[in-house]
Amino acid sequence: MRNRRKLRRYIITYDIVITVLALISIGLVIFDLVGLISIGRRPFRVIDQSITLIFAIDYAIRFSLAPRKRIFVKTHVLDLLAIIPYNEVFTFLRFSRVGRFARLAKLSRLIGLSGKLKHISNRINRRNGFYFLLSVNSIIILISSAVIARVEHHNFIDAIWWSVATVTTVGYGDIVPKTLVGKAVAVILMFSGIATLGLLTSSLNNIFVRSGRQTERKLAELKKELAEQRVILEEIRSTVLMIRSKMDDTDD
Repeated sequence: MRNRRKLRRYIITYDIVITVLALISIGLVIFDLVGLISIGRRPFRVIDQSITLIFAIDYAIRFSLAPRKRIFVKTHVLDLLAIIPYNEVFTFLRFSRVGRFARLAKLSRLIGLSGKLKHISNRINRRNGFYFLLSVNSIIILISSAVIARVEHHNFIDAIWWSVATVTTVGYGDIVPKTLVGKAVAVILMFSGIATLGLLTSSLNNIFVRSGRQTERKLAELKKELAEQRVILEEIRSTVLMIRSKMDDTDD
């Protein structure tokens, strides 16, 4: 029992660490795309390479443990995109149109990282419930609000209002980010909101499916009990008829 609890804690901690690393990596790629940073320069290059290495090890371990390798590869294509070291590849392959291909590779990596984050969130949702995801989103909203309040010169309440409207994909348009940092934060919130809504739908579906299965199980148990009661009643009826028949024979 203790070993199971320790294993569960280890898995929870591992999933949290991978989630944080995925969010950091997504942030780095987005900031690189909008021109705020360059992943090819230190210290961002070291951070990006370290995270990519961890993701590659994670992919290799899960691939080795997967019972059906081919199905694993097909269902984890985005995870594979997330571990491609595009910066090193395009540094090695230098040619005239490298800029366009590098941008395409960054977008592919961003899609891959988003897919990996979704897979991790699904695992967390199955193991630890939806509350963990809400807590992560709350932290993202608070950090985003602080950044927006700073760079866009809004008060913190208005920044929270904007963050909540963005993460819920409502987007009233009353507050619009004008700086590159603000727009990058908006993109992160949009990705977070889309992932959360998808997981919320998945969670509700799981709840209904689980309740439906429980109802079916209870109905099956009731049917079994009714069948057993019928057998008992038939036995009682047979016994009563036999006793009545013996009594009739005695009277005769």
